[in-house]
Amino acid sequence: MGTDFLLSADGGRLAFSDRRPFLTSLEEVNATLANIDSRVWPLDLGSAPTEMQRVLKQPTLTDSGVERVKEYFLMPRERLLEIITDAGREPRVPSGGALTTFLPSHAYSYPQLFVVLDDVKYSRFDRFHVNVADTTLG
Repeated sequence: MGTDFLLSADGGRLAFSDRRPFLTSLEEVNATLANIDSRVWPLDLGSAPTEMQRVLKQPTLTDSGVERVKEYFLMPRERLLEIITDAGREPRVPSGGALTTFLPSHAYSYPQLFVVLDDVKYSRFDRFHVNVADTTLG
């Protein structure tokens, strides 16, 4: 299934390479993504503390601003494992393994923060993908 998940300030939509109609409700999107053991969740930025709201409103984040945003929004290991389970998947390594987000082949870590500008029309956010390993390590 070739799909793009498009994200905007007013929601998201799931687009298909075979030109099927877009899916726009969270329930429809998650029902479809369940076929590949995946899900999407909304992230309520409005519930962040006032200081974090100020950081998020900056047009460009400083290095310390990036670290503050990551520190606030990155989930603890236990929550990540819950999300994996909720999506219908199991970690391939008992207890989730290292759960590293560093990509040695590209020398950077996820998540990456990018500035999305109001006056730029984005045709898509990113191609949806699922990371899975065929075998366990060890």
